Amino acid sequence: MHIGVNRFPLDANGSFGETCVISELEKADINIAFGDVAAVTALAGSNKAENKRNGARWIASSSCLGAMSHLGTDKGESYLHVLSVADIDGGAGVASAELASGKERAIAETTLVNAMQDAGKLGEMPSLVWLIVAP
Repeated sequence: MHIGVNRFPLDANGSFGETCVISELEKADINIAFGDVAAVTALAGSNKAENKRNGARWIASSSCLGAMSHLGTDKGESYLHVLSVADIDGGAGVASAELASGKERAIAETTLVNAMQDAGKLGEMPSLVWLIVAP
């Protein structure tokens, strides 16, 4: 298994420019992105990121204020931090759901099953579940 972390600044135009062309993103089985609202929004609208999303699964979330990794702490600055995991034998699955009051447990169970199906590992115990919840 290979794990890498990259940090991408937004340029003056509110995009990632050429910084999004990194081999870590191309070879990853899954990319977990986090940053401020502007950075995550730019990822969603980026053509370069779209090309990368075709080959790897993505999870992205915003803490609203910034991001922190061993590469730096970005509070109030627009940086996207991306944790990339590769060489996991295709065992990465992604699923999402909108919660409904009183149905949280059932929705969580269904979402986990959907992620396991996406990974092609239905019936196997996941070794890691990465959960992102809105504040």
